[in-house]
Parts: sequence; C-alpha cells; structure tokens
Amino acid sequence: MPFMSDLNESAVSDALALEALTWLNRLLSGAVTEDEAERFQVWRGQSPAHEAAFADAVSLQRRVRAAVRARDAGVLRPPSAVRGRAMRGRFDPGRRAMLVGGSAAAATAAGYAVYVRSDVFTDGLGLMTSDYRTAVGERDAASPARGVSLELNTKTRVSLLKAAGTAEGIEVQAGEAMISADRRGEVPFLVRAAQGRILVSQGQVNVRHDGAEVCVTCLGGEAELQHRGGGVRLTTGGQVRYGQNGLGATVAVDTLVTSAWRRGLLIFRDTPLQSVVDELNRYRPGKILLVGDALARRPVYGVFRTSQIQAAIEQIRDLTGARLVDLPGGVVLLR
Repeated sequence: MPFMSDLNESAVSDALALEALTWLNRLLSGAVTEDEAERFQVWRGQSPAHEAAFADAVSLQRRVRAAVRARDAGVLRPPSAVRGRAMRGRFDPGRRAMLVGGSAAAATAAGYAVYVRSDVFTDGLGLMTSDYRTAVGERDAASPARGVSLELNTKTRVSLLKAAGTAEGIEVQAGEAMISADRRGEVPFLVRAAQGRILVSQGQVNVRHDGAEVCVTCLGGEAELQHRGGGVRLTTGGQVRYGQNGLGATVAVDTLVTSAWRRGLLIFRDTPLQSVVDELNRYRPGKILLVGDALARRPVYGVFRTSQIQAAIEQIRDLTGARLVDLPGGVVLLR
C-alpha cells in the first residue's frame, strides 16, 4: 500500500527532524557534556537518514542566521522569507513566528526561539577539541605550564599546544582568556588566536577571540604580537586588534574596563546600546534582540554584574523607556 508507506516514511522523517532539532538545541546550549557529545555521535551515525536530518537542521540554522544578518544590515524580514527544503517542513520558524506575532521583528525573534545561538557547530562540537572550556556565564582558572596562569571568561574554549609532552603554549579557540606569565630566562609562553601569535615572558595579556576578529590587551608587563609577517610590542594599557583586514593600530585603553569580567563586572562608558546588548548576550542563554536603529545607538553608561544579567536588561528598559517582550527560548525583545 504505497499511500500508507508514504505516511510511515513521513512520520519517521518528522521524528528524526524533531530529534535533530533537539540535539541541535542541546549542542548550542554551551553546556553539553562529553557523555552527551558521545551519545550525539552515536545517534548521528545510526543511518544516512539520521545524518541527513541533522544536516537539514544545521542548514536551517544557517538560513535563520543569514536572515538575522540581513535584518542587522537593515533588511528586516522573518526567517520564513528565506527559501530552502528544510524550511518547507512543519518546523518552519516563520510559521512559529506568526504564532508569536505578526511583525517582522517578532518573526525574527521567533527564529531564535528554536535556534537560541547561531554558533552551534563551533560551540557544541568544538568542545571535544578543547582542553579547557567554560559554558555560558561561567568562569574558570587553570595552570597550563610552569610560571603560567590562565583565567577563562564565559563561553571560552582553549586547547594546549604541546611539545615533548609538555605545554609550550595554548590556543584561544573562541571566547576570552587572561594569561599571566613569569618565565624569566625561559622560552616565552606562546598564545595563539586565529592567525596571530602572542609571546609572553613577563606580563599579563587579555585575549578575546570573537569570530574573525581578535583583540589583545596588555594588562601588565609586556608582550610581543606577531601577525602575518608583521608585529608589535605591547606594554601595559596597549591594545591591538587583528583579523582579515590585517593588524590594526595600537591604542591606549583602561585596563580596569578590559579586565572587569574577572571581578564579575561589565563596565560601559557612553557605549552604544547595541554594543552593550551584544556583550550581555555572551553571559546568558538565549538572545536579546534590539529593534530600531535609534534605540541601538542610544549611549549607555553603567556597571552591570554578569551574575545578574536579567537585572541589567530591566535597568536598560527603565533607562531607555524601551518595551521589553519575553519570548520562548530565552529570547528577549527590546523595542
């Protein structure tokens, strides 16, 4: 009976799609355990259908991310406007968006209700390649080598660079870390991040790796930064950024602001609200979304605790007069 066979295949496909979305959401939670990562690999390898279901889920996640980027570029539209085989199924986030509200802003936010974070692969599967890691809102410390201490900020992954069985350095794969070294008379400790190399013998550096950009700040002593054949020596208070466009200029910054996360604080001084929201999003599950260019440009001056991000959101609402809308999946809309 072909008709009944088609129904059975459809039910199996829908069940696998739901399982794939469940795994996807767990992986992007930033709190997946090694046991869960192993069980995910077992699930994924059960059959080609399992692999295809997960590939469809990832494809859909990427399409939602593309829609959000389009919104950020000024083309505000719901994820349902993005075409694709996976989006034509019953898990179409555009359809979910219409249940939340009819506006394009609500539709965009509803996409995040399913895909709470847009970096599922790097944050989920990347955990299996790191030696030190923190989940959202966590901080941790380690001693990767003699005379070296390491502090990890929220949502950070660091791997060891080893030679002859001992750590000769680390790689900041993603997130933010503070490295302190006191290795007088020894080989400098190496810190890699993207295409850059930071050498520290006696000093303290803060390395933040966000996507394609890396920001290095010297908090004390000195450090040498090498990038694509160029380089710069940083001293206390010096900060430099590098990425696809090369090595930027060295600027002087307030090290208390840069290192405030070590005390559980976020300090903003006349910072555009969009930048503030981007920073707050690093410390909580879900996503805070701003609607409106004027609101995004509003300057913010304040100090917030990383352990009380919800209170920070409410303070921003009170300061700006914005309307706060709570949506499923930890999504908060400010407009």
